[in-house]
Amino acid sequence: MNRFQAMLISGLLMLALIWGCSAEKITSPGDTDQQAVQAGPDASRDGVVTLEDLESGLGTGEKATGPDVAVTAFTATPVVVPGEVLSLQATVSNLGTSTAVGPFSVWIGVLGTNFEFVRVDIDRLVAGELRGGVVNFDVPVDKFAKAYPPGTYTLYCTHDFRDNNPTNNYLLADVELRANADPAGSIRISVLPAGLDAPWVLTGPDGALQPGNGDTLLTGLPVGDYTIDWGEVPEYQTPAPETRTLLQDQVLTFMGTYLAGMVPDYLTLYFDGGGGPDVPGEPCTTADFLDHVTAYIVYMNPTVGNTRGFEAGFDITTPAGATSIFSLVTVTYPIDAVDVGTSDPLAGTYNYITGYAAPLEITGSSFVFATLDIFVLDAGELDFTLRGSIPWSPPNNLPKVMLGDFSLLPLELGMAEGSPTMVLNPTGDCPVIPVQ
Repeated sequence: MNRFQAMLISGLLMLALIWGCSAEKITSPGDTDQQAVQAGPDASRDGVVTLEDLESGLGTGEKATGPDVAVTAFTATPVVVPGEVLSLQATVSNLGTSTAVGPFSVWIGVLGTNFEFVRVDIDRLVAGELRGGVVNFDVPVDKFAKAYPPGTYTLYCTHDFRDNNPTNNYLLADVELRANADPAGSIRISVLPAGLDAPWVLTGPDGALQPGNGDTLLTGLPVGDYTIDWGEVPEYQTPAPETRTLLQDQVLTFMGTYLAGMVPDYLTLYFDGGGGPDVPGEPCTTADFLDHVTAYIVYMNPTVGNTRGFEAGFDITTPAGATSIFSLVTVTYPIDAVDVGTSDPLAGTYNYITGYAAPLEITGSSFVFATLDIFVLDAGELDFTLRGSIPWSPPNNLPKVMLGDFSLLPLELGMAEGSPTMVLNPTGDCPVIPVQ
């Protein structure tokens, strides 16, 4: 703390102190400035002030029975940044029934240190009297930032008049010191395939738009939420918009993956049509009570060559809106896998956040992520609606395929909005509306 005090005081440009409302003698601003300089880490007058010190009271001698000197208000500028002023405001009152005879001191310092910003001496404070003051420090950024690392510090205002009520002898205020006036970070925008000059627009926390093309590094950006909207590229699928939060000193990356071809990858569910998982089945089928029905979670039109797992989920509902689903769904995977998704069978809610024990090669026009066994314990129609997993990984709540490098590729859903993905025991015609 030696460097902090020396630099802070040497950078002091203005000190204005007003302790008002009384004709009693109060230390002058000039004397106060001198006391603040003398009350440094080498001074033996006070030493380090801890919270325990404040709670027990810092006065000496016998306790007074009539006066009750209290710090009734204390505020500080909550955030200190270069080029601004740290403003400290405090009020001291006598809440007792008789005059507090001094002299006694009132001062402001940094908790856990022996550094003081300012100290004033008061000769007396009659019952019901208030003393208030404002202390302004104008500290250049190079002085302040070198003295204290960025962080949050607790300041205290207290006095050393010995009364019977130490609980109101102090108040605390936190001050955050920031290294820069505008905490900033960087955003890297990358486009795949490499070299594709895809257009994009980045929207910042203030609503400002910044357009660009291709790979870009943007620096000195204010922290906050950013949204990127990817533009269209002929003969490529356009990535979905993405919103992420930029933190101070962070390099945040937005990755736009443009897939060749106009038919997107998508995920769907279908029942076994009798030819096994490699033969597209039906979106609707019928079954009797206590039957076991096989269905699949299928990745259609795959444009990637391997996978380490997937994220997806579905809900089982009835047209009548039943609150309990008694049919049970169990899952098996093509190889050993770990599933950390949480499901609630009675609510008809299933989530699969699954990693395979080894990467699997993807070939052909479809790939089966998982095989479902549906044990039918409900009478009537059951609608299965595919969605992303809960919880879902960014950038959106679509299902995902995990690639060999552990990155996640969003997949579209293979049914029209508002349509179930597959239906067991439909009451009429199959209501599934595929998008392909």
